[in-house]
Amino acid sequence: MKIVQTLWTRPGLHGGWLDQRFHFFSWALSCLQLRKYYNEVELYTDTLGKQLLVDTFGLPYTKVHVVLDDFPYPDYLWAAPKLKTYGLQEQPFLHVDGDVFIFHPFNTLRTQQNVVYQNREVEQFAGAFYTDIVNDINQKTAKPLPQWLNTMEKNAIVALNAGVYGGLDVPFFQEHAAMAFNFFDDHATLIANMKHPSNANHIAEQALAAWLLQHHDVKVHAPLFTDNLFLTPDTMHLVNNIVTDDVPEREIGDEPVPFGYQALNHFGISPLGRKYVHLMGHNKKSKLVCALLARRLRKDFPSYFDTINNYFVPGEKAQVQTFLKEKVFRQAPHRLMGRTVFLASVLEINAPSVDLPLDDYLVAWQNTIHALPEEDRARMQDVFNLECERLQYAKESLETKDLYAAEGLTANSMDLLPSPEEALNTPVRLSLNPVASLQNVQWNWTDTMVYTKDFPPINPTTIALLQDYITGAVMEIDLTNYTLFVCEVAQQHMLYADALQRFTATFPFDHEAEAARSFFQCVTYLIVNGIIHVQP
Repeated sequence: MKIVQTLWTRPGLHGGWLDQRFHFFSWALSCLQLRKYYNEVELYTDTLGKQLLVDTFGLPYTKVHVVLDDFPYPDYLWAAPKLKTYGLQEQPFLHVDGDVFIFHPFNTLRTQQNVVYQNREVEQFAGAFYTDIVNDINQKTAKPLPQWLNTMEKNAIVALNAGVYGGLDVPFFQEHAAMAFNFFDDHATLIANMKHPSNANHIAEQALAAWLLQHHDVKVHAPLFTDNLFLTPDTMHLVNNIVTDDVPEREIGDEPVPFGYQALNHFGISPLGRKYVHLMGHNKKSKLVCALLARRLRKDFPSYFDTINNYFVPGEKAQVQTFLKEKVFRQAPHRLMGRTVFLASVLEINAPSVDLPLDDYLVAWQNTIHALPEEDRARMQDVFNLECERLQYAKESLETKDLYAAEGLTANSMDLLPSPEEALNTPVRLSLNPVASLQNVQWNWTDTMVYTKDFPPINPTTIALLQDYITGAVMEIDLTNYTLFVCEVAQQHMLYADALQRFTATFPFDHEAEAARSFFQCVTYLIVNGIIHVQP
């Protein structure tokens, strides 16, 4: 089946990502992985999109359609160009978003259906997302709304996630596009006055698709993945934690791990991990997620990585981008101490003047903290110490060439250990990344529950700081007892088998296989996040 993708550049080149590079790293990895499995992968875009993706970056699309120049819709209607692509199709197709990465071909039995979609989203409680949008629309207009909007069942609205969307019934998608554009055109003023105008996209693309599926009585349709309860759109998908469930990975579409907008597993973005990854919403702003994406592209498609990276960060600027001392200390003092400032606001503590030079600002904070009552002082001192350690760590940052070398060791370590069994039979040593620094804190400051007026229980945590070549930032990864243990044995350059033996002796497990699997997950998680390396 033909694969199609849509890029509209007029809203900007960031695409909701940390910066422009990662937006196009995503497009590159998405296209290149699709081309591994499909002979027809076509792009619908505008002139600039073609110039960037095809002419400059050389992505191997089999056909390019420049159809989005002078596209007459506001930037916030980001689904409109996708809907145009749906409506232009004249043969069966699958539309795949540019933030979707596949590491196995789609299941043919599921894609050879009249209508195919990533998964259903089902509201099950009052005040749910789609119902709130419909209520907002109803409050903004006295003009008659289309039948499909008026007949949606409040608090039980169903939508189809269109990370992948298409199928055999081409007229269905043409009608979907026509109805969506009628809504955009007839109610343009209403949409512009909505609380969040971009929410019209969710209704016109995903909720309307489900309504059409039901009211056209389409008999042959299928999700790529098991249906899941709907929580909030594009926010529950990827979290950088270790997934310790014991559900085996399966091929795409073959009753996979319950979807539920699940987390990346310990392999990160990898052919050894989830076979289907859809990076949505706030995850595109995550430095950890962006680093995982860039590492995968750099390892598997290094020439594309270099071309894109050098385009956005050319020449000498590439050196500055990753030279942390230069980047970090361009920020205002109160931004460098953001968590300290935020906790102070929660506790109603007056912060020092933001106009002070950094050294004076830190002294003023220390004096303020010293005068606080004991419980407030303990928390404020803990977060203040962590942020001061981050600043000192950034001041001592390595030269770019050293960061580049450390990143190379991370790339070489990725995918070396595909399974617990093979890891045990591979004579490799674990080593802590020499760039990493381990910091002990009394509370986990990556947990939003700590920022409360009430005094939270002390929860000693170790945080790994990492000077990251790719993002040009100081990364933070909070360590569990298990991952901290792995870091400690890695400091001793211990053989994998010996480290596993010590791990099993240290932590109680009912079965050796369970201990081996848990240890393996910790090791691979720390590798893909750049904290440890493995070497023969």
